[in-house]
Parts: sequence; C-alpha cells; structure tokens
Amino acid sequence: MTTPNSGPPAGWHSRATLIPADSVQPSKEDFALAVVCSAMGRPFHLLLALFAPDRAIDARGRALQLDPADYAAFLALMPAESTHWRVHSAVTCRPGYSIITPTSESGVYNWNLRSRELDGGGELPEHVWTLIKEAHEKGLDDDGGVQESESKANVMAVRNILQL
Repeated sequence: MTTPNSGPPAGWHSRATLIPADSVQPSKEDFALAVVCSAMGRPFHLLLALFAPDRAIDARGRALQLDPADYAAFLALMPAESTHWRVHSAVTCRPGYSIITPTSESGVYNWNLRSRELDGGGELPEHVWTLIKEAHEKGLDDDGGVQESESKANVMAVRNILQL
C-alpha cells in the first residue's frame, strides 16, 4: 500500500472553482480516479471523478477546476493495487464503494465514518478511508442523503468511461 505523501484534501470543494459543465470533456485518456458508491436501489452513484490535469466531476455532476495541491493529494490517497476490504457490520445490505483508476479497482464494503474495523481483524487503511470520506465532501445533502445530479450528462460520461 502507498502511504499518502500529502495531507488529506479536506475542504477541497470550497477551494475548487466551478466551471461550465461542458468545459470538462471526460475521456479515458485524461481519466485519473473515480470513487463510486453502489447501494440497494441505487447501483451507481458517482461521488468524485478526477481528470488530468486538475479537473473533477463531483457527486452532483458539476465540473470543477481543483487546486493542484488537492488534485495531487487525492492521487496520493489511491490504493497502490487492487484490493477489497469489508468493514465490520452487524447488519447486511450495506453500500459498497469502488475506487477506480486506469489500472486498478479496489472495493470497500460498508465504509462508514464511525469504524475502520475489518471483518477478520485489522483496519481499513487510513488513506483509503480518507479518500472515500473526502470524495463524499459535497455528495451528501444536509440530511445525510445522496444529492441528485445537476448534470446527468457529465455523470453518464464518467459511467461510460468506467463501463459500469
């Protein structure tokens, strides 16, 4: 596993600049990272997708220009290889998260803010927990529910790149 070289990009969304939705043309060539949530009744919910050099599509489909330090911080949080973790839960039917890069896909079942304890012992690596937490930064509404997309075209373009 890679240990992040920089601190978490907390507050990244407030430092990002909203740009016209059509100014980011999501492409496989520029794709760097996506964090996607899958839950019952909602099999694909994009939380964040990054594109070179420093562009993002957020959970609401908005196009953003990221601060270069935040873009680098997100990339530093990526798992080094494909791995799957299962965070301990007393109940089933919890959401699953995919962390997708051009060369790998990692999964986290039952990621949550309260615990990193894994089934079978150990903990979810802090940088993976932080990546999902920060990807959620503007993906939840005030009541903790998932927000609807403002730009479905951007979200669908990312989905097509990911072939999900």
